[in-house]
Amino acid sequence: LAVAQQERSSSQRGWQQFKFISGKLLFGLMLILFTVLYLYFYRRSIFNDNRLLGMITIIFLMHFALAYVIKNFTSWPPETIPIVVAPMMLAMLLDFGTAFISGVSLSLILGSVLGNDYTFTFMSLIVGSVAIFSVQKIRNRKQMYRAILYITIAYLGVTSIFGLLHFKAMQDIFSNFVYYQATNAILAPTVVFLLIGIFEKLFDVTTDITLLELSDLNHPLIKDLSVKAPGSF
Repeated sequence: LAVAQQERSSSQRGWQQFKFISGKLLFGLMLILFTVLYLYFYRRSIFNDNRLLGMITIIFLMHFALAYVIKNFTSWPPETIPIVVAPMMLAMLLDFGTAFISGVSLSLILGSVLGNDYTFTFMSLIVGSVAIFSVQKIRNRKQMYRAILYITIAYLGVTSIFGLLHFKAMQDIFSNFVYYQATNAILAPTVVFLLIGIFEKLFDVTTDITLLELSDLNHPLIKDLSVKAPGSF
């Protein structure tokens, strides 16, 4: 009888686990479908371009891989997940709308994966949105510092709000910000600006930064053209 009860209990736990995982999977697929439908109805040029779809997929997978490694192979808290990488890259390589919708989907999926941590989701949405806006009118790579500043302020604001709501001491809030969010706010945009050039070449996408750099009269290529082919520019 004891063996039968144990087997029944084990079976029930297995069924509950199956339902839990299925729910998470369906939730994630629903959000991915939401992003795909947005592209289909509002960004048809992207939807019809397999090259750009492949680029978006790789950025998504890269984002999930970073979150997976941090969650399962480190003792770092969820705040160390570089939540601004994917939204910033999509904003610079494609457009604001695609970046925002993708950021919403990624934030909700990661919040679900991290044990329904929707505090993390809210933080991701706020900081990710600020990151997108910070690179909207970026004209050169030096303006990366402006993006870092805005993201740092967003992290500080959100961390302070949730810290106070959870009755944390100001010292703990500040320590958490300095050790995790501030570091993330500096490193993540830096990684983005390093990756942008690689993705431009791999997927034949030209960002506003590259166009403006190429139109600079002091650019070596333009100087060379003015000498070897006067009047060509």
